[in-house]
This record gives sequence, structure tokens and C-alpha cells, in this order.
Amino acid sequence: MRISKFNLIQDKENIKATAMVSFEDCDQPEKQIFIKTSNTYAKGFDVNPHAFLVGCLLPALYFGEKRIVMDENICPFLKEGLETAMHILFDWTKGQYTPLKIETPTASETRQITIPRAAMVMSGGMDSLAALRLNRLHYPRSHPGYVRDGFFLHGFDIGGVVERGMKYHVFERAKEAIYKITNDAKIE
Repeated sequence: MRISKFNLIQDKENIKATAMVSFEDCDQPEKQIFIKTSNTYAKGFDVNPHAFLVGCLLPALYFGEKRIVMDENICPFLKEGLETAMHILFDWTKGQYTPLKIETPTASETRQITIPRAAMVMSGGMDSLAALRLNRLHYPRSHPGYVRDGFFLHGFDIGGVVERGMKYHVFERAKEAIYKITNDAKIE
């Protein structure tokens, strides 16, 4: 798999980071993938190759890709963490997902975060609700580990099976339901 052609697109309502994904070892078509949010959250939003690498890892494993190639610099700590996660997944699945090679240059410097913020995937399922509850019980609002941002992902639980369609209307309905939880928990 090759991840390339990173781009940032903003219109009057949304900001979107995009990348092109080309498969090398399976017959999946080339496709543009994206991360999108409303302009309300545009401050600090950019095209981060780390996000695309993490987001493409499981599909690459699922489709039997032998490697992921990117020209962008990746944090060596992230690369090491993904390699470790792939080996754990290989063990958990009894060899179903063979670790692939991550072929990217590594960054020699890290980008410093001036205001630390914790985030979580907010699927609305039991795992995310339990994680949010534990976060609220264990971290005071002043702690950098206190979750302030939530992500709801299209293609994770909804729209992830191509044969069943993208189901954007179901995604929008689920997003509205999750807003009730995140608004109550003061998550952006």
C-alpha cells in the first residue's frame, strides 16, 4: 500500500485532510481517504501523515498488503509502536494478520504540543462509554489526560463494508445521538 498526495481542503463549513491510497498486493481500487471536521475545530487541524498511517494499518493488514510506503517523515516512536501492535495482533489472531513492513523515513525532531489535550474514539459502544466514565473518575479537569476531544469515525462501525454502501444517513443519525453524550461530558 502506498499513501501519497496529501492535501488540505477547506470550504465554508468543513476542513478536510485527504490522502490517496494505492494497493499493491490486492485488487482494491485506488481511493482517496479523508479526515473531516467542521470549521469550528479547524484551529490546529492539518494534514498529519501519522493519522493516515494509523488509519490505513488495519485495512492494509486485512487486504494482505506486504508493506505501507510513504515519503513523509514518521516519528520513530509511532513506527515502533505500530510494529509492536502488529506483532500482538498476529499473536491474537493466530497468524491471520501478518505484520507488514512500514517503509517511511523517520523524523529526527518531534513537533511540540503547546497545550496538551487528550482525545478518544467515541463510538457510542460500551467500550468507549466505559473508557469515558473511567477517564472522568480518574482525571481531574486540570490534568492533561482529561479527555477533551472525541472522534466518531465513518467506516469503523458504519460504512466500513463496501458491499453494504457508505450509509452516510446512518452515520449522521448516529453522530447526532453521540453528540448528546459528548455535549453532556463537555467533549468537543
